[in-house]
Amino acid sequence: MALNGLLSDFGVIELVQYPHNRKRTGELSIKTPPGNSARCYYRDGKLVHVVSGDKAGLEALVDVVCLEEGEFQFDQAATTELTSIEMDLHRAIMQALKLADERKKSLEEQNELYDAASVAKVKMYLSGILQDKSDLYMLSLTDPAGIVLAEVFNDELDDKSLLRDVRKHLCDIFTTFPSGLPESIIINHREFVATLGKTPAGLGLIVMGPATVSLGMVNMLVKRSVLEIDAITGENSNDQQ
Repeated sequence: MALNGLLSDFGVIELVQYPHNRKRTGELSIKTPPGNSARCYYRDGKLVHVVSGDKAGLEALVDVVCLEEGEFQFDQAATTELTSIEMDLHRAIMQALKLADERKKSLEEQNELYDAASVAKVKMYLSGILQDKSDLYMLSLTDPAGIVLAEVFNDELDDKSLLRDVRKHLCDIFTTFPSGLPESIIINHREFVATLGKTPAGLGLIVMGPATVSLGMVNMLVKRSVLEIDAITGENSNDQQ
């Protein structure tokens, strides 16, 4: 079966059902503009496995049903022995749509807590840190769903793609780390140092710098900054009440 094209010309729900309706075996891959990809695997038309980034199963299918742009193709030669979807396709889609709707409502409620004034003050605060610690690469504040609320980069950096990729993976910790998010996580990579800290309100502060930066300095900076940011966002929240 030759199946490829643009998602904008083929609704994602209809697309996911297409191999099922024709009892096909293979891989349906979808590549989105930012460079991300999702893969749906079928055996004799049954959807058995879905992967999206680091996610798998129903959680990955939630990402898929939310897609609006991208390129897709079906490869009959690509198969898998993995099974992460146990329910039938129609039930899986309905459940994924329900979870996607709940996720959207949660994001809307979360974003209402942080108005433009709060975000502007936080960004100004992060910019001040970057001016004082000019060797750092970036600082980013995200909500528990991984949505970036405020972000600043070192102006001397030409390519920020690696930083954004690392930030994305650190954001995933909000929803995938077992037993709740720890107070802080430090990654000492050969090319960079990355730290994720949590504010008392549950927001995530990501700080990245060169591999030569002092881990102690970054750790202390994050511990102090999460409290300062919590005070900034809390102050604006109280002003609205």
